[in-house]
Amino acid sequence: MPLTTAEFLAAVEQDQRLLRSNKAPSGVARCHDCGVPLQESITGNRQSGKEPVCSDCYFEKFGEELDRHPIGMLRVSRGT
Repeated sequence: MPLTTAEFLAAVEQDQRLLRSNKAPSGVARCHDCGVPLQESITGNRQSGKEPVCSDCYFEKFGEELDRHPIGMLRVSRGT
């Protein structure tokens, strides 16, 4: 049986209350590192290995990897 408009709006409001209190509603994944509920347009949703993480944790890990293994330019020696 389909939801009525009032039931749908109540469900949306319930999900919003859960998200505001940093709890994941049914069907919403949490960041593997920090535990924040993942919302694509707000927190991002990226794969780090096999686990989903938020954009903040993803880029923090990416920055740490760049610090450990910096990208360098190959210098070409010209002249003598």
